Amino acid sequence: MPDKTLLLAADMGATHSRFSIFTVMNSEDGPPKLSLLRSRKLFTTDYPGFSDLLQALQASGLFEGLSVRRASLAAAGPVAHGRCIPPNIPWHLEARTAETVLGLERCLLLNDFVAQGYACLMAEDAHGREILDIKPVKPGRMEKDFPAAIMGAGTGLGQAIVLPDVPRVLASEGGHGRFSFSDADELGFCAYLRKVRGRDDISPDMVLGGRGLSDLYNFIMGTHISAPGATARLNAEPARPGHDRVLAAYARFYGRAAQNFALTSLCRRGLYIAGGMALRVPVLHHPAFIAEFEHNSVQRALLKTIPIFHLESPDSGLWGAGLYGAIDGKIQ
Repeated sequence: MPDKTLLLAADMGATHSRFSIFTVMNSEDGPPKLSLLRSRKLFTTDYPGFSDLLQALQASGLFEGLSVRRASLAAAGPVAHGRCIPPNIPWHLEARTAETVLGLERCLLLNDFVAQGYACLMAEDAHGREILDIKPVKPGRMEKDFPAAIMGAGTGLGQAIVLPDVPRVLASEGGHGRFSFSDADELGFCAYLRKVRGRDDISPDMVLGGRGLSDLYNFIMGTHISAPGATARLNAEPARPGHDRVLAAYARFYGRAAQNFALTSLCRRGLYIAGGMALRVPVLHHPAFIAEFEHNSVQRALLKTIPIFHLESPDSGLWGAGLYGAIDGKIQ
């Protein structure tokens, strides 16, 4: 008979923190299966600290009538020794804080894109329902003996590598490396970013995150609007003069970052794109995205063979964190 337990899972980003309680059905003849029980979403920076966020979660009624003793919390930042210092959240997270505030017996912390990587290992929930809503972006040849990779822009840019044969996901902070600009227009945007951000080390995280799109919009359109405003205008008026130039440049930058990560990870099993930006603007469907991804005089043939997929479910990180918690992190 399967053994059933309850697990709290979270996907905590710089903008939203999503929480779910899953029923975990363990079985001796297969991997654990998850069934979604309840969910809540909070605005991360509405709270001055991690404890305050957890107390608000308690007050939300998520745990009413339930006894939850285990948790698996994914956060947007590097994780080590049960602690995470996120680059885009003004406070740190510790597993022992969650254990104390929520009365847990055990809490695991993991990187949010490690959670996305574990989500790629799942096709359906305990009831056989598809959970990730995976859509093809570019055809290719999936080679099972090679890694898969997952990346995506939201407030920032996350990345992770899914190893073959064993269900193990490796974290990456490659989104905070240096971004390369190629021509005079792009170098002009780089100079603009250095001015408005007050930094000279421009990273993929800064270019592809939500604020990066608004910076690009303001640079090209000569405006001063926020990230939500830029996204809303691009979607509401796609034919407006200058808008295709903004989207084409953003798609080109996204394709370049995707190419760099695909070559670094050699993800011949596939590159998966997650994150809120690909949901908010049609960047993956702009021809500049694939054109830039395959634009490489040395490895174009290899890049053409790598399939690309879009994880359209906004809850994929929750399911991945749930799977990680269900296996108790033993394979990490």
